[in-house]
Amino acid sequence: MEVVGESVLSAALQVLFGKLVFPELLNFALQEGVIAELENWKEKLMMINEVLDEAEEKQHQSRIGGMGKTTLAQLIYRDEEIVKHFEPRVWVCVSDERDVEKLTKIILNAVSPNEVRDGDNFNQVQLKLSNNLAGKSCILKYVEIKECPFFIEFPKGELPATLKKLTIEDCRRLESLLEGIDSNNTCRLEWLHVWGCPSLKSIPRGYFPSTLEILSIWDCEQLESIPRNLLQNLTFLRLLNICNCPDVVSSPEAFLNPNLKQLSISDCENMRWSPSGWGLDTLTSLGELFIQGPFRDLLSFSGSHLLLPTSLTTLRLGNLRNLKSIASTSLQSLISLKTLEFHICPKFRSFMPNEGLPATLAKLVIRECPVLKGRCLKDKGKDWPKIAHIPYVQIDGIVQQLKSK
Repeated sequence: MEVVGESVLSAALQVLFGKLVFPELLNFALQEGVIAELENWKEKLMMINEVLDEAEEKQHQSRIGGMGKTTLAQLIYRDEEIVKHFEPRVWVCVSDERDVEKLTKIILNAVSPNEVRDGDNFNQVQLKLSNNLAGKSCILKYVEIKECPFFIEFPKGELPATLKKLTIEDCRRLESLLEGIDSNNTCRLEWLHVWGCPSLKSIPRGYFPSTLEILSIWDCEQLESIPRNLLQNLTFLRLLNICNCPDVVSSPEAFLNPNLKQLSISDCENMRWSPSGWGLDTLTSLGELFIQGPFRDLLSFSGSHLLLPTSLTTLRLGNLRNLKSIASTSLQSLISLKTLEFHICPKFRSFMPNEGLPATLAKLVIRECPVLKGRCLKDKGKDWPKIAHIPYVQIDGIVQQLKSK
């Protein structure tokens, strides 16, 4: 019940606040400058939510009843205005029942008791529920599907237009995501996380919502490809993480989006294509870049191989076990670079271009790079004079230098 209570409370608070700002009040606020006060009220409501969260946890630990989030959510659920605007309404105790099929039947029985049949399979139940809820009001903002061992595929249809965040985690039999997740351009999804789904083999060729801002795909060992045109329409995408997907062999164009601010590609060992094809210099808004191997054939970056965007502020390279040098890259041209990190590159020995490092560089971190470590130790290494101007230098967890710039 706590899960449902939290979802209902969070969504209801946002909807109730939204109803306060009807057109007349909004016009008044814009004229009189009181919109800031309304925002303050919204923040206070969210703070109340956090306090209730902590209170409910404490009363659960002490087994003392009280005015927790679930109780408040029930009051909102039964409120006359909520009853008036949302029909049907269903309250489900998720903590009491974790079987997705049984939960779906419970919901269908609450919505339309006469349609439940003992012999109905899961797909039939989903179809009946979908038909009963078609065209109904929805305030669903956040969905988390976690540890569902029998969850294989999404039901056919579209995501709710109100949905902002979708997390799918540890669903070990899930084979595919929604086909044509936003075919009618109605969904306003902003956040999609897919973690720990080892049976997921493909991402549909249908487009994600153009409103998507964050996309993370982690620990999907059988994922083979990411459609080439998947990210092209995502005009608001700012963070992309692809981590521990060893079978992905997608072309690099799948990852290129000029609006990206953070890009992380890690532990995708079957990406055999050379970094020369990445076109990273076209990502003119990119601030943080993390590339972690293994790319076993990668020995060095030449100037033509790794062109980086001048907007970059943080560069991290890791687990590139055969990499020896990036001295020929365009590091000097990174006029905004502040943080440079190298992790687990046992053969790595050189990163400094002949022109020197950017004057903006404020932090250098080296970890498990024994050859480079020997060259960069303070007052001992051959290359220490070339990095002595960097305010913060750390090697294998030991701070070599810390000074005000």
